[in-house]
Amino acid sequence: MLIYNVIILIFLYLVLPFNIYAGQYLTGKIETPSLENQHVQFLYYYPEKLNNSGFDVNILVCVGALNSLGIEFMASPWTDFADKNGIILLAPGFQHNQNDWEKQESYQYPDVWSGDVLIKMLCIASPDTNVKNFNLYIFGFSAGAQFVQRFALLWPEITKAVYIHAAEGYTFPETKIDTQFIISIGEKDTERLSSAKNFHQVCLGTGIKCNLKIFPGLGHEITPVQFNTALTFFKSIMINSTHY
Repeated sequence: MLIYNVIILIFLYLVLPFNIYAGQYLTGKIETPSLENQHVQFLYYYPEKLNNSGFDVNILVCVGALNSLGIEFMASPWTDFADKNGIILLAPGFQHNQNDWEKQESYQYPDVWSGDVLIKMLCIASPDTNVKNFNLYIFGFSAGAQFVQRFALLWPEITKAVYIHAAEGYTFPETKIDTQFIISIGEKDTERLSSAKNFHQVCLGTGIKCNLKIFPGLGHEITPVQFNTALTFFKSIMINSTHY
């Protein structure tokens, strides 16, 4: 945890002087019921002008690969998107624990503890702590993608759109929800390709709006192309939202 704090301090020291026209970078910490992962740090970014339309609070949640600290999302194009659209940006720093993983109690399973932890983070970051007023646009890569797709099935009433890239495991929906999905995967990410296709087919079978994007030549990795595809997708959902 000390190493994490040092990294965050270095990040804030380096990034703030070059963002004099940007919003505000903030950090937080949440206690969890997990004996193996007792505290989770998170980063969040307030745009210079928050657009909540007098109704709901729009929040972009980004969960990176295994043991991501969330720092990669506190920069362009994510902060640019937050500033242009008046949306809060939040990135949890979930840390993997093998003991939890083997018991299916790690953060990739939000029904155990990490989903409630994210809700607590949102309530800290949001000026409105009424969860029903949240509009969530969620991005996840690899281990983070496992978390976000499962979280969406648990909290579909507040999750407007989810971009899943290169998830290894899925929980399949059993009924239709209004959340919209894009599943993306590299053509050469063969270990995860079939499960992505299966999740896509199950979503379509239950009436869920879901698109599958397969990127030629891409393995288990992520590039700016996926970032921009996700943000374009989120913007299209926001434009069609009655409370944006």
